[in-house]
Amino acid sequence: MSVETRTQGGQNPRQDEAYRAQREVVDTDVRPGVPLLVRACPGAGKTRVIVERHLTRPLPPRKGRAIVSFTKVAGRELRRRCQEQGLPESAGFPNFIGTLDTFFWLHLVRPYLGTLPEEGRTWRRLESWWDHPKGREKEYGDHPDLAGKGYLTGDQVRKLARRLLAEEGTGSRITGFLTARFDELIVDEAQDCSNEDLGILATLGERGLPLVLVEDPDQRIYGFREKGALREVPPLLRSAPVMRLRHNWRSSQTICDLAATLRTSGGSRPDTATGQHQDDGTPITLIPLPEQGVDHVRAFCAEAGKLGIRQSERLVVAYAGASLPVELAGASCLPESPFGRMAWAVGVLRAPVAPRRQREKARRIIRENILDVWYGADERLEEERREKHGVTGEGLTRATALVLRDLPSLDEPAEKWRIGAREAFERYRPGPGLSSPVGVPDWSGAWWERDARPAREVGGHGVAALASQVEVGRVTTIHQAKGGEADAVLIVVPKRGKQGDSSAKTIRQWLARTPVKGKDEEARNVLYVAATRARRLLAFAMGEEQVRLVEAFLEERGIPCRVLP
Repeated sequence: MSVETRTQGGQNPRQDEAYRAQREVVDTDVRPGVPLLVRACPGAGKTRVIVERHLTRPLPPRKGRAIVSFTKVAGRELRRRCQEQGLPESAGFPNFIGTLDTFFWLHLVRPYLGTLPEEGRTWRRLESWWDHPKGREKEYGDHPDLAGKGYLTGDQVRKLARRLLAEEGTGSRITGFLTARFDELIVDEAQDCSNEDLGILATLGERGLPLVLVEDPDQRIYGFREKGALREVPPLLRSAPVMRLRHNWRSSQTICDLAATLRTSGGSRPDTATGQHQDDGTPITLIPLPEQGVDHVRAFCAEAGKLGIRQSERLVVAYAGASLPVELAGASCLPESPFGRMAWAVGVLRAPVAPRRQREKARRIIRENILDVWYGADERLEEERREKHGVTGEGLTRATALVLRDLPSLDEPAEKWRIGAREAFERYRPGPGLSSPVGVPDWSGAWWERDARPAREVGGHGVAALASQVEVGRVTTIHQAKGGEADAVLIVVPKRGKQGDSSAKTIRQWLARTPVKGKDEEARNVLYVAATRARRLLAFAMGEEQVRLVEAFLEERGIPCRVLP
């Protein structure tokens, strides 16, 4: 249903006001050299507005619109909504919907790269250096040896894009192609743009590509990637006219009121709750964090159950993976030894609700080891190895599932586990061409026979599996939860170690309303992002002293809260 259609028929005044604000963004013209900046609060319906703008604003003949964000999930959501509107072709050529990295790669860099000196090699873009077996020792930074073989990550793509745009002939060809194909470029979650991103976008805008930037500065949580560099907004973007979306269709007013106290951008006015949960009276819930175990998660799930919130809508988040319950998510840190990495991967994939990216890393380790066993060790990407040996993705996925099914329990001693694991890997062939394995996995060396520790401990998981189920839907870091939402959200605030000290500082500054910049600003923004994922129930698990301080802070401001015993 379009924004225009929804505004007809008489809604309540808050919703009518929200629809008008959305409609204004949809209808506003954007000219070359004059970008439009849209400041949208959490739950403002910005994805709906972007889709509406895309589907209802006419385009010149043979021209499209580019819509970019920072995650593949956002792109899938945009394409899904185009499909729901009965216009799947609006996601195809000459339009573009995808990540900013992919946009830069496909349109600003890849067409202008020469051939690689080594015959048979092609340029390949990696999501991160971790994707390549040789890049895992240093996930962030430069890898000249891999770059020389044609592997590039987003950082290298951006540097190349800026260099190519600066070249007189090539730069003109790039911008000429973009302005000929795209009538405008919409950047969602623009607050996550790096200084390099902003510089590239400003150059495109100055050279005639109309820009729409949708952002919430209080959700800027990726500054750590720039190693402390101050944010530099180019003059073209700094002078852009601003439109605002202040109506929150996601959260209750109680959650909106709390979120306003976490803002770092200077505005203390709460967003206006507008959706179906706007008048939900559920108070902010404070839960004392135990020294160990998952009692705080069980208490949170019990509260969600009382509200009729189903298990799939219960989300537990923390700033760092190390603060998530290992019993639910598995260990967050990858061991250094080959055997430890293998045991870690198996433990993560057997954990009840391990975070998605953690599971992706673990699954990649298993898949690569299957290829090592059946075709011999190789330092190329999995995709390259499959092409070389004629192995399909489906065949490798099937072999992975069967190996995982047959691997021994991690409670067994390491030496026994190693023997059983090797047998499982040698049992299932991922593709054609071989009747028996040819490789020996590097984690199956005989020296492991001297290790009597449980394989679980070698993999870093430590504690044994839970005796009874915890009815939680998802457990992940706040950075990975960004862009999502749930009826019930529990934020785990650690009270021990380095992360505990950092969290304590963030809580103190929040409660004292201390103006913050740099890392302190980003740390509070992370809390803001976490809190604004919740629709109905927002809970914090923290030390008892922090519980008392936060309770007093909320009561002083008239924000309903309760402390669980």
